[in-house]
Amino acid sequence: MDETDGRWESIYDVPGESETIEFVSLANITDKIKKDLVVGWGTSEKRQKYLLNVYSYRDYTLKNLLSERYDSAMVIPSTNNKTMSQIVLLNYTSKTTAKLITPVSKNRLGVVGMAKLNSDVQNLLNITSYSDNGGYIFLDFKQKDGTVSTEVLKYTEDDIVNLMSEDGKVNNFFYEAVRKEEIFCQDVNDDGMPDIPVQRLLPGYGESDVDEEVTEEKEELYLTEFYSMDKDELVKVQTSVINLSQGYKIIFPDKWQKDKVTVKKQTDREEFDFVKYNENYEGSKEVLLKIHLYAKDDYKDVFELQQFKLIAEKGNFEYYAYIPNNVDAELKITFDELEKMFKLLK
Repeated sequence: MDETDGRWESIYDVPGESETIEFVSLANITDKIKKDLVVGWGTSEKRQKYLLNVYSYRDYTLKNLLSERYDSAMVIPSTNNKTMSQIVLLNYTSKTTAKLITPVSKNRLGVVGMAKLNSDVQNLLNITSYSDNGGYIFLDFKQKDGTVSTEVLKYTEDDIVNLMSEDGKVNNFFYEAVRKEEIFCQDVNDDGMPDIPVQRLLPGYGESDVDEEVTEEKEELYLTEFYSMDKDELVKVQTSVINLSQGYKIIFPDKWQKDKVTVKKQTDREEFDFVKYNENYEGSKEVLLKIHLYAKDDYKDVFELQQFKLIAEKGNFEYYAYIPNNVDAELKITFDELEKMFKLLK
């Protein structure tokens, strides 16, 4: 397109591959100044959803430098030159791979690196990336059994590897990071790099911890630990309980670590009780913190609320907290501490 007297006119066109477009991006892939046009076309191909073309305007013509089929695509910053970009294509409906696309000659783009993905992936749920100290791509997948897994790809100018594969440096961690809840990679410690969630049952929710005489079924609740990728090694940076249904999380302070605290859900009201863990679920009764969710138009018991303090609001909901006084001194928290521990989910 060219602008003449305030009007845009087509100066060159090529036929499209399809009537549907998955995405369009302008990026400096082949040239630092001129941008290339990246188009993902919908296809009738059942095995892979889309076709990627990259067009470059040269010598007054629009040239197609690449045609590759894919399921998900992303334009990522180059690791050597931040003004330039590369392309990563994911395939997971047939061959489960990640392909790195860069210029291989003046007039052609090509695959310069390929990494194998876990063969059990089904749908891509979330993508986050980090381009300092090398390039990293964090992929959260729904697996065929309904669980959520994470793949971490590290890329350079001419190669891409999967750090979560059997051949990667942290191969066993892939299985540890498989989780039942849809909690995705996110930056929890504000260092810019996404952190990887790992879930396990809270103390008292494992079968071996449950009193055999107790027959009442209870919803399984999880502890979520986030790990940061530091020079391709994993370091735990946060432990929390994430309440997806009520839209908040509680970050555990150091004194609550090492299975000292568990959580009980009060099924008769919208309340989660954080209690001192005492050998098993039924024996854990000393309450350290209560979080109660109300809709703003809900009936509120005035006498009950005398013990609670309003700590947050989101939309039509209000979050109240109660911290008992006479509890284990080593585990006791204050409202100043709770202000740092309580986070609303985005």
